[in-house]
Amino acid sequence: MKHRLMIWKCNFFVFFTLALSLTMSGQAPPEYPYQVNYASNLNLGDGVVNVINNGSSAGSNIPIVGGNTYGDICVNVYVYSPDQEQATCCTCLVSPNTLHSWPVSFGPGNLLQNVTNPSALFSIRASNSLVIKLLATAATGAGAALADFCPRPDTPNGVASGMAAWATHSHPTNTATVAITETLFAPASVTSGEIAKLTQDCGYNLTHGNQVQCPACRIGGLATPTF
Repeated sequence: MKHRLMIWKCNFFVFFTLALSLTMSGQAPPEYPYQVNYASNLNLGDGVVNVINNGSSAGSNIPIVGGNTYGDICVNVYVYSPDQEQATCCTCLVSPNTLHSWPVSFGPGNLLQNVTNPSALFSIRASNSLVIKLLATAATGAGAALADFCPRPDTPNGVASGMAAWATHSHPTNTATVAITETLFAPASVTSGEIAKLTQDCGYNLTHGNQVQCPACRIGGLATPTF
C-alpha cells in the first residue's frame, strides 16, 4: 500500500511540474480544430450537438461582432451518411464563452432540415445514423451581418483553436426505456486532403442544392427529446 502511494505521489508531482512549466512558459496542450462524432438510433430519439468556444484564440485574430470580443471562431459542420456520402454542410459563428447547438434530425433548425441529396438522406433514414464532422476556422471580422463573419463552409478560412463539442446518442435497452449518453467529439488530425474532401463535397451540395445549407445554430444548449 505504501509503495502504491509513493508511486501515486511521484506521478502527481511529475504531472504538476509539467503543468506548471507549461503555464509559466505560456504554452498549452495542443488543441484540435477538427473533431468527429456520430448519431445513431435516431428512430429511438434525436441527437443533439452542443459546441462552445473556450477562448483560446483570443488575441490571435481581430475583434468582430461590434468590436467587443476577441477570439471568435467559425464552427463548420459537415454531415455524412454512414456510407460516406455528404448530406449537408453549414457554419456557425461562436464567440468565446458562448454555447450554441443543433438538433440532429427532429424539430426546427435540425441539421437534416435542408438536405437535398436524396441518396444520402435515404441512407441516413434507412440506418437511423450519420457521421458529424466539425472544423473550427477563423472568422473574417468583416461584414454588416453576423452571417458575414463566417465564410461559406465550402470556402472556410484557416483553422483556429478554441472549439469543444459534445453529442448525444440514443441506445436501446432490455426495457421499454431508451438510454441517452453524451460524449465529447473525438479529436482528429486535420490534413489538407481531408479539408479538400470536406469542402469539395460541401461545394457540390451547395451548388446542386441551390446554396441551401443546414440551418444556423441556435444560442444555448439542447437536451435530447425521445419520441
